[in-house]
Amino acid sequence: MNTCPLAVLTGNRCFRIVALVLVLLVAAGGWYWNMAQTPKLNPDEITIDDISPEDLSSYLTGEKRGILEFYTNSCPYCVMIEPELAELKAKYGEEVFIVKISAERYPEEASKYRIRGVPTLVFLDQSGNAKASLAGYRDSEGIARILKHLGFIE
Repeated sequence: MNTCPLAVLTGNRCFRIVALVLVLLVAAGGWYWNMAQTPKLNPDEITIDDISPEDLSSYLTGEKRGILEFYTNSCPYCVMIEPELAELKAKYGEEVFIVKISAERYPEEASKYRIRGVPTLVFLDQSGNAKASLAGYRDSEGIARILKHLGFIE
């Protein structure tokens, strides 16, 4: 006799499907719980300065290293990375600067840093030398790992 609620499945196959559904439900519940518990940053509270190439030199004075994000207004991933950068600025703003520059408005600056796509994060030392660059969307934890690897933060 077939005891599986799905009439076409039998024995072991039914167990596997039910187990898979349960695992997916637990994973989705964990993700939802994590998202609900993560404090949301108000974008009005923390902003990433949109600068010109001339403004960059003012950020390169002193001891701070930082991130220069190249973006375009039509890029959905550029919009998605903004809160991630704001979160990093909230946590590490005393140690690093985080600014953005339009690749559309300043194509010669994008060319200078060999930008091929947006968003691209360029990690700059105190002198403005690019120590690394990272194309595409990344979450704040991934970007923080790179900052630590480069010695920009503790």
